[in-house]
Amino acid sequence: TFARNGDLLLAACVNSGIGSAIRAPAVGKTVILRSSDRGRTWRQQGVLEHTGAEGYDPRDGAVEGMYMTKSGRLVLIYYIFQQQISTNDPGSPYYVPGGNNFRFAHLSSRQWDAYSDDKGKTWHYVPMDLSPFKSMYAHACSQIFEEKDGTLVASFRGHLTQEELDS
Repeated sequence: TFARNGDLLLAACVNSGIGSAIRAPAVGKTVILRSSDRGRTWRQQGVLEHTGAEGYDPRDGAVEGMYMTKSGRLVLIYYIFQQQISTNDPGSPYYVPGGNNFRFAHLSSRQWDAYSDDKGKTWHYVPMDLSPFKSMYAHACSQIFEEKDGTLVASFRGHLTQEELDS
C-alpha cells in the first residue's frame, strides 16, 4: 500500500519453522518495510509480533490486505489458518491422480484486524467475528476497501457448515 507521502509500504511475514518437522520456538512476525524510491531500496518501519490463540500456533500466522485508511490508520488482516487433510480413499469425483487433491477433514481459523496509528511502528489487535462462517482463508483475496462512511470491507474464502466443507 502507499503511505500518505507516496512511499511504498510492504508487509512481509517471517515465520519460524513453518512446514518443518522440527519447529523453532513459537515465534512469528510480520516486518513492515518502507521504500521512498519506488521499491529499489527498503528499510524496516516496524514489526507486528504474531499472536496466537488456544490450539493455534503463531508461527502459522499470515497477513493480507494492508491498507492505509483516509484517517491515516494502517490496517491489515492477521489470521491463523488450521487445516487437517482427510486421509480417506480418493473416491471423490473431483480426484485427479497426481494432482493437488485436498479434501479437508477440518478447517478453522482465528483472525484479527491489526492496526497501527504510527505508520506501522506499533500494532494493536482487534478480534474479527466472521459469524456465521466457520473459517477464513484470506490468502490472495483480501484487498481492503474503505466505504465513504469509513466502513472497511475485505473478501475471503470460508465455509458455513461442515456439509459445505465436505462437498
